[in-house]
Amino acid sequence: MGALEEVLEKVNSIYSLALPPEQETAYHEFQVRQKRKKRAGKDGSSTVELDAHKLFVFSLYLRHTGVLASRHHTERTILDSWERLKLLKARGSDGFNWEDRRLYTLYRSTTQRKSAQRKLTYTKVFDEVGSDPVVIALWGRKIIYDKDISSRGEQKYVTRW
Repeated sequence: MGALEEVLEKVNSIYSLALPPEQETAYHEFQVRQKRKKRAGKDGSSTVELDAHKLFVFSLYLRHTGVLASRHHTERTILDSWERLKLLKARGSDGFNWEDRRLYTLYRSTTQRKSAQRKLTYTKVFDEVGSDPVVIALWGRKIIYDKDISSRGEQKYVTRW
């Protein structure tokens, strides 16, 4: 099994997301750019799981998949505007606060790795993928978590009673 196939299989197993074959070239090119970054020393991690997380975020930014805007809906919302990027905002460690379980899975996985050296946190995964040239070409500029997803001064998450 090749590296991309292994990562795609991991994306499917973690996020229940099967990426369409016609988009495989875009994902392969993303993986190649990620490998170059690793060789350049910009990201020391090389786990298949972390690559799967990045590929999932890449698919969100490219509008190939969406997120649940509300747990009461079954249809996913495609992130096709700057306002909709706010749906990616971290909502704390309690899973009940999250509308989309896949984002919660990403949050938990990256939070648990936070203490490990050279691993990316939840916000840094979004920042790193948001600086990819294909994402920049689609959105017109880098996507920065603190600026575009989580507005400073806002409450990070709301506890529901």
